[in-house]
Amino acid sequence: MSLFPEPRCFLPFFLVQFLSAANDNLFKNAVALLVIYRLDGAAGFSPQVAVSLGAGLFILPFFLLSAWGGLLADHFPKRLIIRWTKSGEAAVAMLAAWSLTQASLSGMMTALFLMGCKSACFGPVKYAVLPELLKPSDLVRGNALVESATFLAILVGTITGGLLVLRPNGTAEVGGLMLVLAALGVVAAFLVPSAGRAETGGRLSFNLPRLGWQAFGFLRHGDGLLGASLGISWFWFLGATFLAQFPALAKLVLGADERAVTLMLTMFALGVGGGAALGGLLLKRIAAPRLGHGAALAMGLLCCHLGLVEAQAPAADFLAFLARPSSWRVLGELLGIAVCGGVFVLPLYIRLQRHSDSASRSRVVGANNILNALFMVASALVSAAALGAGGTVPGLILGIGGATVSGALAKGLRYRNAAARK
Repeated sequence: MSLFPEPRCFLPFFLVQFLSAANDNLFKNAVALLVIYRLDGAAGFSPQVAVSLGAGLFILPFFLLSAWGGLLADHFPKRLIIRWTKSGEAAVAMLAAWSLTQASLSGMMTALFLMGCKSACFGPVKYAVLPELLKPSDLVRGNALVESATFLAILVGTITGGLLVLRPNGTAEVGGLMLVLAALGVVAAFLVPSAGRAETGGRLSFNLPRLGWQAFGFLRHGDGLLGASLGISWFWFLGATFLAQFPALAKLVLGADERAVTLMLTMFALGVGGGAALGGLLLKRIAAPRLGHGAALAMGLLCCHLGLVEAQAPAADFLAFLARPSSWRVLGELLGIAVCGGVFVLPLYIRLQRHSDSASRSRVVGANNILNALFMVASALVSAAALGAGGTVPGLILGIGGATVSGALAKGLRYRNAAARK
């Protein structure tokens, strides 16, 4: 059996989304490290402010354009939207490569914003097109592959950007690699077959607030769509918190250096990807609600146990860190949390696809992306408030774990009562 379902239809799209995620994260991490280590005080900003500004500029288009991107994908053939966004990415890659080689902070910030615009418009197509490219029997497998590849691409892009950008000719190497990835993405985009066309029966509009409200209307009134989107958003809340706190967890709690951060990032990304693949297998034997509740409960319990970790004395080096049993306990629990997260989120994405009308599916996904972005911003605010009030990273993880367990138990109880009434 082929690794990919219906390779002629699915493989080009699979490559498009993998290359897109890799390019985004390659550039984001390269900019962050370049600003911190080489452009200290550029344009009058502190490095921390500049990095935060770049992250904000990348996420802002998800609030502004996700609903509009969903409308475009419902209004025009999705293959056309894929080609437009990948062609746009190639143009942004040129600007990004120039800004890196010229050490232009304003150019980097502009490229981050435009890259966010591209991703916001591509996001609704990414999941809405799968039911049109794949047979219903292949939908679980296709989603598992996309989820796994997305986190692998995030890992590859992030690590590659970090390894290359601070080398003697690193900015040119990163810029050149971005251009290559963008060009390959354009080629793959033009190989994506026609996925049909969903007619909206409405007109295109640039009233972004109205489009956002309309998209949330599709989400609210669908069969379990809002609940699925909230579950996905909570996964992104948890994931964003962990990714942001890995450096502090490594240094302040585990007494380790930056290599431990890379190891934790690697295990987390591979865990989510592996969890999505595992979820695809488990869905053949376990009902989606039961699987999702079980994965959420396990994820929350692991977070609670991880939150009880005690601070360690600084390790002499990376090997000394690895020699500690407590280090492997933390790494194992991080891997377990990530695997459970991948299992948890897979059936939720499938529910968005199967229970949304084909004429509004892209706007449903767009509304979900807006909600995801809101939860990721909330993650940063909650973390800042908790740590600013004297909390610790383990305490923050413990609180998130408790909330996850409570939500999983409440949802499981409602599911059981509903099943009993039937």
